[in-house]
Amino acid sequence: MTKKLIVVLVLIIIAGMAMIGYGLSQRKEASASSAGGTGAAGTSLEQKYVRYDEGQGGVQVTAVLLTPEYIRLTGMKLPGNYDLQKSILFEIAMTTHMGDLREYPIAEKAELLVNGKVIKPAGWKLTADEGHHPVGLLIFSPKNAQGTPVLKSNTVIELNLKELQGVSERKFTWSLPL
Repeated sequence: MTKKLIVVLVLIIIAGMAMIGYGLSQRKEASASSAGGTGAAGTSLEQKYVRYDEGQGGVQVTAVLLTPEYIRLTGMKLPGNYDLQKSILFEIAMTTHMGDLREYPIAEKAELLVNGKVIKPAGWKLTADEGHHPVGLLIFSPKNAQGTPVLKSNTVIELNLKELQGVSERKFTWSLPL
């Protein structure tokens, strides 16, 4: 076989695997919603936990605030030994068809704004290491330097991703409690 044919076959296989993975994630979300996956006020899991940007700069970003309730209702398995009592976690998925998004220094460019205070991430862990479709966990400490919890009831939190593909800032907001 020629190199071009091999490359085309590999790309077709990768695209097929991505479509299967997307379909499974959609089924899991639908399953969670139909199995009591709504909040007390009848809001869906997606409305409560998932935020999307508008795809500016040719990049679509999805941010999910991971909480014990979200993990329980979706059946999601957290990679590694992350404890939601010891970390504030966001699952970040980025999609583009131009460039390698793994090069974006998300741990340097992200920040969490809580009650007017900026919190920098404690880390970033890739869970899907694909150049056009990276997914990972953005990790923040749940306590400030004085050891006080940063998240409280009736708090608005804003996750900001700065300077991604020419877009100065992408903001994702949640009002607590969810």
